[in-house]
Amino acid sequence: MAEVTSGFSQKLNAFNTKINAFFSFIGTKLKNYPKLSIGEKISYPSIALGVILIITSIILFVV
Repeated sequence: MAEVTSGFSQKLNAFNTKINAFFSFIGTKLKNYPKLSIGEKISYPSIALGVILIITSIILFVV
């Protein structure tokens, strides 16, 4: 049982590290938002809206 818990903790820590790196990258990009190209200024909000709509549709499907 200790092996399973240890393996799960390691996977969770690796996942946490990847998520933190992702949000750090996004935070750095958004900090320099005025300097981004027009394509990036359009794509970031579009992707965020898409993710929000997918999450909303999953919630509405389950409920």
